[in-house]
Amino acid sequence: MMTKKPWLLLFISFSLSTTLAQDIHSIYYPQEQIVHPDCKNTKDNARCLNKLIGERVIAFVASNKEFVISKNDTLSLSINLKADKKGKSMFYESMESYLNEELTPSGIIALKKELRDFIGLDIKNLKDPKWDSKHYFTYAFNISENMAPIELEPTEYRPYSGGIIEEIPLFPGCKPKLNSQKRIMCFNKKMKEHISEHFNYPQQAMEMGISGKVSIMFTIGEDGIIRNKRYKGPHRLLTQEADRIVGKLPKMIPGKINGKPVKIPFAIPITFRL
Repeated sequence: MMTKKPWLLLFISFSLSTTLAQDIHSIYYPQEQIVHPDCKNTKDNARCLNKLIGERVIAFVASNKEFVISKNDTLSLSINLKADKKGKSMFYESMESYLNEELTPSGIIALKKELRDFIGLDIKNLKDPKWDSKHYFTYAFNISENMAPIELEPTEYRPYSGGIIEEIPLFPGCKPKLNSQKRIMCFNKKMKEHISEHFNYPQQAMEMGISGKVSIMFTIGEDGIIRNKRYKGPHRLLTQEADRIVGKLPKMIPGKINGKPVKIPFAIPITFRL
């Protein structure tokens, strides 16, 4: 039987909605903290900082209406900060206006400049760079007709409490002590090897001239078992082959957030080419 190898892309996404119970593991707790001068004497430094950044965003949008795409919608903004290796300052790993992209690209650049004075702050409980502690701030604002944003209670988002250490699932054969980037590289490599080893272009699909991309989605559970498999493709013959390959995946070492195993969603598009 003639076989062909698929072109494979692997995209990793994290579900950060899990509420985590604090433990005493020194790697994760106490969490890395960004300390703003105005928050040093408050009972909850993280909550104070979260509020300060939100207030600064509100003031920025209210005075820069040209950066807002829609006047009658919700602006959702995500900011991801990391400390430099020496713990001397913070830098942007990412900032994005998502859902309907209500803030223009120019607006994102201008907002980064506006918040720049928040980056050079004191950092407590600095983690070793290999643990890749990240600080996520997520906001939702209602944009009214007069363009005065009002902050909504972000009940669908996890409140900011400090730095988060994320560990993606480990494919069997990858070393647990790898840093985040090397974990991803190892996972990608092992996944590609698995697909190459088990892939067979369906004979009937070849005879019928069927090709195209199959999107594979699944969840690696807290126990490392793959569940919730879903497929979207041009023909059942291709999705059936994708399902067969995924069904042969081994049990993984689960992903973690601050040391607690969590469910991690994955997406893998495989392109079948004749």
